Amino acid sequence: MRILDQSKVMIELEQLGMLPQALERFTKAFAAVIQRWPSVFGGSDLDPDANRKKMETIVQRIEALAVALMFSFLNADHERQLGARLRAALPGLPIYLSCEILPEIKEFERTSTTAVCAYVGPILASYLARLEEVTRSLGLPPLYVMASNGGILEAREAVAMPAVVVESGPAAGVVAAALVARQPNWA
Repeated sequence: MRILDQSKVMIELEQLGMLPQALERFTKAFAAVIQRWPSVFGGSDLDPDANRKKMETIVQRIEALAVALMFSFLNADHERQLGARLRAALPGLPIYLSCEILPEIKEFERTSTTAVCAYVGPILASYLARLEEVTRSLGLPPLYVMASNGGILEAREAVAMPAVVVESGPAAGVVAAALVARQPNWA
């Protein structure tokens, strides 16, 4: 579990060059958050019934769910508890938690990456399941998928973190071009 204290958050802001402008506002906001929501910082447990109605209203036609609680980079306990409850209440539905996908302070990046995983995940899972079935039936080796950074992943890893394969096509093109260029007698 990754828990940051206020001083570590300040250090990260300083490294980003944002400390001089944000220090006073951030300190006041941080103190207000601690005062209003002490459970975010290790206080009381998340009320087991607090989100029951919200969970019951989730419609049956959704294909995946992204969860990104604002302060999960400080304390991921509530996001993990909510994720566990959602997974128990909605078995078989992919649930992507921002604290598992991209556990960092930057809310936009963490939330949008988690949302991309939920958006792409069901489509990718369906496609890779069919592709794996065909490759297995043909007696081919295990399936690997190109990642956006040019590396490779097992199919199950790609389904767990779909955002890492979003730009895999251009990455594969560069890797293939480099391979062809290294071939002898290539003119």
